[in-house]
Amino acid sequence: MTDPLGRRGQALSYQEEIEPGLFTQVRTVVDPSTGLLLAQVRTNTTTLANGRQAELRVSTSYQVVDWTDERPELPARRD
Repeated sequence: MTDPLGRRGQALSYQEEIEPGLFTQVRTVVDPSTGLLLAQVRTNTTTLANGRQAELRVSTSYQVVDWTDERPELPARRD
């Protein structure tokens, strides 16, 4: 499949029911030559009161996936 940035990859797909009648299809796209994550695409589908279907697509694309030895900065504590 092609990810939202136009890169070709291999997709792993599954469907989950978020609530009764509301389903989401999740596709995780990886680069088959490196095994690195390219994107995750979630498509929500529901049936409206008039019988028509509505679809909402949300995606996250990863341009850089890498290792680091640095610790992340934690947010300041709020007491």
